[in-house]
Amino acid sequence: MDGLAENSTASLFDLKGKTALITGATGRLGKEISTALAEMGANLALVARTEEHLTHLKDHLERQTGVKILTVMADVHHEKVIREVFHRVQEVYGGLDILVNNVTGNAKESVENMTEASWNTALEKIAGSMFLCCQQAQKLMARQHQGSIINISSIYGVVAADQRIYGDSGLNSSVAYGTGKAAVIQLTRYLAAYWADQNIRVNCITPGGVEDTTNEHPEFRQNYEARVPMQRMMRREEIRGAICYLASQASSYVTGHNLVLDGGFTLV
Repeated sequence: MDGLAENSTASLFDLKGKTALITGATGRLGKEISTALAEMGANLALVARTEEHLTHLKDHLERQTGVKILTVMADVHHEKVIREVFHRVQEVYGGLDILVNNVTGNAKESVENMTEASWNTALEKIAGSMFLCCQQAQKLMARQHQGSIINISSIYGVVAADQRIYGDSGLNSSVAYGTGKAAVIQLTRYLAAYWADQNIRVNCITPGGVEDTTNEHPEFRQNYEARVPMQRMMRREEIRGAICYLASQASSYVTGHNLVLDGGFTLV
């Protein structure tokens, strides 16, 4: 076949020898993201706020995959902390190939009752921290003239939250959350164009509602799934394929893209 190796397509997804940094690494999607990248051979830098959760995930993935894993306990919502995290990754691994921005935030108040402080805090946690992590990632990736940045957004950065879905469940998706997630998508596009000449690709993944113990309320689940053409919520492991695609050479000509994983929610 013109000299191509038999496994040439499979090799596009191979991440052996690559270094990936994942923020929010121990969350419901963070665990799946970390597992997927480790199983494809990447060495990991796992960043989260709770040492116990980091240690448990590190031990599990080391036993399962044998890749090298660095854990960093940090709250990546402050510029000084973020600089220290990336400096640590540089010290241990000598560079960075993949960044997955998986931090988030929300606010509990309604539109009418939201305070300036809640608004600003939510936007800083969602879009602000992602921007600062992208800044630091670029400094490392530019040295090797390549890299992949993946930002995690939400369907509520694409469409408005339908308040009828929530009913009396007590769940909410605030105006600050939706605004912040929309900003993540635009941040992705801007940086993709801005850093394209450095061969730094910047893409986004937009999940729909993910199955979790926090959203098991029967009224909410019934209302939400009725809106989805595939008639179910996203299973958390369904993010793995998208992550591996955007992190690897399988997507070498893809940048500025928003990959939506929502079962068709935003189509109708």
